[in-house]
Amino acid sequence: MQTLALPARRLGPPDEEWAAVLLTEAYAADPAYQTLWGPDVFEPLLGWMQLLVRYGLREGCLYTSPGEQAVALWLPDKAAPLSWGQLLRGGQLALLLRLGGLPLQQLLRWHRTQDAWRHQTLPVAHHYLLALGVRPAGQGRGEARNLLRASVAAVGGRYLPCYGLATGLAGVYLGQRLGFEVAAFAEQPALNALDRLLVPSWAMVRPAAAI
Repeated sequence: MQTLALPARRLGPPDEEWAAVLLTEAYAADPAYQTLWGPDVFEPLLGWMQLLVRYGLREGCLYTSPGEQAVALWLPDKAAPLSWGQLLRGGQLALLLRLGGLPLQQLLRWHRTQDAWRHQTLPVAHHYLLALGVRPAGQGRGEARNLLRASVAAVGGRYLPCYGLATGLAGVYLGQRLGFEVAAFAEQPALNALDRLLVPSWAMVRPAAAI
């Protein structure tokens, strides 16, 4: 018997602004981003999240939970990789200038590394969860779990496996509650390669199955 998933609304261009703000608020306390821009991380991180949201709307899909307390960004495994050329072709020069050349270069390098690891870990067609964020005021209420469950169903997790990256045990436990399992583990360089820090990273895979 099919298990019903909680509803997830797919986002479109009119949702771009608030979705980017939500993801910025969700990730602003992440030390990985603070090493790039220091304590005043909000404005440059907002620029980066605006880029990611536009990229997701073009190459994949974004979903929100009822009440718009969480956003999930999904990509197909063959999505065009993030690159300088792709971002420039998207007419986003102003956002690129806001981020700064070196941080953007490091972010793009990090994404290339993650893409290579992802395809090595799961070399078949799959759905890729690039980002999952919850408003700080809505955290601790099951919003991430509910949206993850609903968006896995929405993208077609019944028919293709799903992949996500966890950089903390909270993300590992969240994924495991919804059928994801650890497929690989590595200590990878932080976003700011100049810091020479290693970040524990778990590649999480959910086999194709109803949810």
